[in-house]
Amino acid sequence: MISAPGKTLREELHRQQRMGTRSRQSRALPEALAEVGARVRRGPGRIAVWCVLVLVAASCTGPAKPSHEGPTASATVTATPSEATPAPSPVGALSGLRWHPTPIAPGTLLHDDGQRLWAVPLHGSPRLLWSHPKQDVYMIASAPGGTELAIVGGPVVRNVSVLYLLGSDGSVTAVRETTGGWSIWTPIFVRAPNEPHGQIRLYWVEPSDGKFDLTTDTLLVRVMEYDPSGVHEVQVPLLWGTTPFEFSAYPGDTTSIRVAFRADNVPTRYEILRNADRTNGGTASSPTVWGYWHTITDTDVDTGVVWLSPDEYVVEQATRRM
Repeated sequence: MISAPGKTLREELHRQQRMGTRSRQSRALPEALAEVGARVRRGPGRIAVWCVLVLVAASCTGPAKPSHEGPTASATVTATPSEATPAPSPVGALSGLRWHPTPIAPGTLLHDDGQRLWAVPLHGSPRLLWSHPKQDVYMIASAPGGTELAIVGGPVVRNVSVLYLLGSDGSVTAVRETTGGWSIWTPIFVRAPNEPHGQIRLYWVEPSDGKFDLTTDTLLVRVMEYDPSGVHEVQVPLLWGTTPFEFSAYPGDTTSIRVAFRADNVPTRYEILRNADRTNGGTASSPTVWGYWHTITDTDVDTGVVWLSPDEYVVEQATRRM
């Protein structure tokens, strides 16, 4: 995982101007990072449309099917223990409240209008799940069965993101809060690749506001995991110039799909990869190390992945004309 200090977009532009190396590809990186930074700052206004509605999936307990999408896209790594960061003290407008968890049928959409959380079936009337104080909610994820949810919200004007866990016991806990240009994206409930029958864990991505590491030419992004022991950073080794950008998964499965951001924009800005730790035996993986990835496709759009079942998903593929 990236740990080197980052530089701002403005600092990198000044560096390139001094060196006189602003080629066509080097221009593409600052432009893309500016777009990413604006996307992070806009928060709910940019992504509420496509991420506030999610499909609740049935419980998935079986092992992942073998993947045949091609060669691995990252080097093998050795699993190492990760120190836990204790869950923060209750913060945020919703922390410490109570909700009433009830099972949600597979195929149900989840939607939050800022004060009410709804279950919206494909046929029939919406069902109110929870009324809460006003909060901008821009991402929702469900564990299998729908009795445990994760929502991301926060006051946009303060550039704060808060990840809440709505527990199956009715508790509402602030698991993580980010400030200073960091945001919280794409929470997912999955099992670790080396624990196909283990506990379901909560994972998410934390992108920076346009900062990147000049030593590896990558956007600064953290991948995080939460379980009863606390919050952990996850190692996701990648090829030079790429960084994790978004994650998706069928709830409760051991296989996830990652959208990777390419710094050089070649052949496309994004690469879609499927985790293959499970099919490779899981010997080089752990709850905090995901090392094997198979390329699915390249694309210039970041609409993510839609899962229909543990083995079926839809990816939008599009290429920008230069």
